[in-house]
Amino acid sequence: MNEIEKIKDETEKIKRDLWSLSNETMKDVFSKLEQVDATTISEQISNLTNQLENFNSRLTEIENILDPGEKIVIFDMDSADETENLGFADGFMAHNTITNANIANCKYFKFYIASGDYQDVVTIPLPSSQDPLSFNFSHEIAQSFRAIAYMFFKFAKSLDAIEFVEMSYIIYTGSSGTTARIAWYDSTQPSHGYVKKIEGFLK
Repeated sequence: MNEIEKIKDETEKIKRDLWSLSNETMKDVFSKLEQVDATTISEQISNLTNQLENFNSRLTEIENILDPGEKIVIFDMDSADETENLGFADGFMAHNTITNANIANCKYFKFYIASGDYQDVVTIPLPSSQDPLSFNFSHEIAQSFRAIAYMFFKFAKSLDAIEFVEMSYIIYTGSSGTTARIAWYDSTQPSHGYVKKIEGFLK
């Protein structure tokens, strides 16, 4: 039993106790107390019960959100399956596009990105037509103390393709006390940065 299930179980126990209190013991309490507004107390118990039910419903919603869902492979450079490696033996790099009809069926994605000896896992939600900017995203990853790769991606509006739009490889030169220089490269070299794998998690 996970933590959410435990909380839900405790919530149900509290609801049962409240029901018992309102239907069995309140008569005894009222008989012993003077000037007690039974209606007000019953309403308060009813309100509290409703709040607990709403809380329980919210826990269910959270549980559904946290459920990772079924995982599928959109792209994997190390796979021997051509439907997964898509011919990108050196990784998914700039100026290339991956097409997969299952993209629209996923609620989010994990991009496994590498640059030099550095790797990152980036989680990206499925874009929404209500937020046009969500179709574009970028990520930066350091390759060395003075080098950073910036990668830019775009989902197709039809949600059936992901384009690796561009990558800029930036080297900071110079030293303390001098004006630093920045060199830009539009790079498609695997050593500068690429995507190793993309996983999708179904809705």
